Amino acid sequence: MMSISPGMTAGHAGGYFSREDYYLRGDALGENSLWVGSGSENLGLASSVMEEEFRALCRGEDPAGNRLVSFRLSRDPETGALVERHRAGNDLTFSAPKSVSIAYVAGVSGIKEAHDAAVLSVLSHVEEHYCHYRTPGGIRNGGMVAAKFDHATSRNIDPQLHSHVFALNVVHAQDGSWKANEPKAIFQDQRSLGLLYRQALARELASRGFGLNVQDRAEMYFELKGVDPQLVGYFSSRRVDIERQVEEWQSQGLYQGVSHARLYEMACQGTKDPKRDLSREEVSGIFARGFEACGTSTERVRLELEEGRDVAPAFEAESPARVIERAVRELTEREAVLDRARVLDEAVRVSGGAHMIQQLNQALDGGTPEVLRLGRDARGREYYTTMEMRDLERRNLERISELEPRAAFVAAPEVERFLCRLAAEGVEPTRGQKREIVNELTGSRGVALTMGDPGTGKTSTLGLIERFNAEELRPEGRTHLSINLSYTGKAARELSLATGKPACTIHSFEKENPASKFDNHVKGTSC
Repeated sequence: MMSISPGMTAGHAGGYFSREDYYLRGDALGENSLWVGSGSENLGLASSVMEEEFRALCRGEDPAGNRLVSFRLSRDPETGALVERHRAGNDLTFSAPKSVSIAYVAGVSGIKEAHDAAVLSVLSHVEEHYCHYRTPGGIRNGGMVAAKFDHATSRNIDPQLHSHVFALNVVHAQDGSWKANEPKAIFQDQRSLGLLYRQALARELASRGFGLNVQDRAEMYFELKGVDPQLVGYFSSRRVDIERQVEEWQSQGLYQGVSHARLYEMACQGTKDPKRDLSREEVSGIFARGFEACGTSTERVRLELEEGRDVAPAFEAESPARVIERAVRELTEREAVLDRARVLDEAVRVSGGAHMIQQLNQALDGGTPEVLRLGRDARGREYYTTMEMRDLERRNLERISELEPRAAFVAAPEVERFLCRLAAEGVEPTRGQKREIVNELTGSRGVALTMGDPGTGKTSTLGLIERFNAEELRPEGRTHLSINLSYTGKAARELSLATGKPACTIHSFEKENPASKFDNHVKGTSC
């Protein structure tokens, strides 16, 4: 799995050097830490993470003490005085499945290397698509500065191979300057990035000859073949504590409306025990007793897993381009425009661990002829569609342009009075929504085209138009008929729920409801 922390201060981030890993204690820090990202390289940072340079970057300075990003001024809630505040960065934590962690502490070779390779592949993806900073023209992508710290135990002293990747609040901008980072997109796509980590880890383990039991292909949850489920259960006390806390909250009716993923994160923070001061030998003894309680030993598990490895693992022959094509075809049954995370989520389900993240990205960006990249929006999100969808849109626009103008059916003052009544009720449409309502009801065109990003209120606007029809026109015996059309069945269902009127796809409208069946007061609304 992958989790991300809220913004951390420099003081909190510095704790990475005071809270050593129980199992790795005594090893040189250089073996368990690494600078990551092209921004780190531009600062001359390579190999292991040293404390002073890390603390400097947490303060927004380079290793020589030069200011890279400025502090934010805010009011102290108690004194009201202006104080400097600086977000040091965010902690991205990548945790291996329990069976993988068990194999690691049992001494199985290749496990740590597979985990490291998977984490680095996801971080490469994060740098290319999520390392954002703000500009007057919108979100841009730059060079990441991040420090990777590896650990092998949980707070309950269970085997838990994981990496803390501290993404510092410093981005190397395209013009060579340094900017504060904008992590919002990482929070939004946290689940997707965790899915990509599991995909990459499955691919890395399989390439090293390990067998996998995939339990949920859509989420890419898996365990290593050859690790007794009894061991997994025995060494999962931390998860049990978290799930028990979530169940307790739910039974008490607390945090209603909070997603299960957020509840899990809250429980994870609330059930943390203070780290115990144990030596590596003591931790090894705890592990050994756990293996013994399950009727085995670390040596036996190691031998069984290493002897069961396939020296020539086989992968599915399906090409990355074919995987992306199948993923996009499945998604465009319901959506016309797709963002990168949605496509990759579906591609992971299709791939099932047979492809690297880089292969899927290359296939998405120019490696699949039928997939068309639309570009980034102002928030940094990347969008795609298909050649088929583009051609369908072009044909529909050509048909719309051929429609003849007609007299407006509703007078503008009527609509203005309706909008004033809405405002008196506390319903205040945005400027764009008002413009759309006026255009739909008073325009001289037979088709009104609504454009806007997801979540900007297009569908709710149609609900207000239907309210105007019901409250203003029908009592006078007048009728304004809207035909609500969409490219996909999912969007049609949303239109129908919002307006209380039937909606259908353009395809089904053309086949089953030819426009000639409707009279001149018809307006088709595409949303």
